[in-house]
Amino acid sequence: MTIRKLAAIALTAVSIATPLSAQEPVATSSSTTEATAPKPFVGVRFGFFTPQLASMDDASFDEVYHSQDPSISVFGGVELGPAALVAKYRFFNASGSSIIENIEIDGDAEWSQSFLFLGARVLSAATGVARFYFDFGATRSAVEETISTNNPFLAELRSTKSVSAWGYCGAVGVTLRVRPFVSMSAEAEYSNIDADGSEGLTRSEVNLGGAHFSFGLSIQPFNIPL
Repeated sequence: MTIRKLAAIALTAVSIATPLSAQEPVATSSSTTEATAPKPFVGVRFGFFTPQLASMDDASFDEVYHSQDPSISVFGGVELGPAALVAKYRFFNASGSSIIENIEIDGDAEWSQSFLFLGARVLSAATGVARFYFDFGATRSAVEETISTNNPFLAELRSTKSVSAWGYCGAVGVTLRVRPFVSMSAEAEYSNIDADGSEGLTRSEVNLGGAHFSFGLSIQPFNIPL
């Protein structure tokens, strides 16, 4: 047997014994890097907010604010594998009739509220085009309420009050990828934001948060090179 044949047999044996992971290090490394590369995303949401507080004294929010606009949110963050950092900003407006101590005072009531959320997101493993997530973090809400009356004898009841406070928030949702870089989502959120009523709106501590249900559209245009 010649030396050339012995060398060919030896090379064949080494190739068979070598694990596939050792034979193809470039493909494995590339896949791992792609899976963990930071992925920024931005989007917009439209939804419905249900405040938990009683608006003015003994009147419920719905009794006073019978015209409530859909909430509008913008959000963004950076996804890194099964987790992400998320920021959201939402505003909500409502209008209605002035009521003090359950008595209409022939005027208008205007409610303007904003939310800022800063927190983290935990994502499930992708199942086809769907992926579930859970958000948790801190949220700040600011409210301004304006009460007016057309009755000149009740002019002293006109007022503009404001209050803001920090609280906590949690949300669950699902995203559906409809294009390579575009996703639709549905989300249910609850926030608890305790504010001291002596600062403005009512005579006792109130929760400025509540339940929020929304649908959104987001884009994830590129990965950040590591």
